[in-house]
Amino acid sequence: MNPEYTYTDGIQKLSGQRASQILSVTIKSLSNPNQIGNLIIDLSKVNNITINRLSFDVSNKTAAEKQARGAAVADARNKATQYAKLSNRVLGSIKSVADENN
Repeated sequence: MNPEYTYTDGIQKLSGQRASQILSVTIKSLSNPNQIGNLIIDLSKVNNITINRLSFDVSNKTAAEKQARGAAVADARNKATQYAKLSNRVLGSIKSVADENN
């Protein structure tokens, strides 16, 4: 709950209260690829609703994270190799890795 004010001639007057509610929806299975889009369309038809944030996640990220780490190391190595060649240097071994997603 938050107060709502009106201002007349620089004078603040309480005009009411604004209530807000956070709703979290978990969809366990997507049998229809349009399911999320249809949910958002249906919600947008409700009077005075504001959708502030949507976030998407998967329940088991292990395989995707493993694949992403491999791609990240390969990409970093390719960039480092290019920088080494442009600097007339030889690329050495990896000295450290920082995983900022955990």
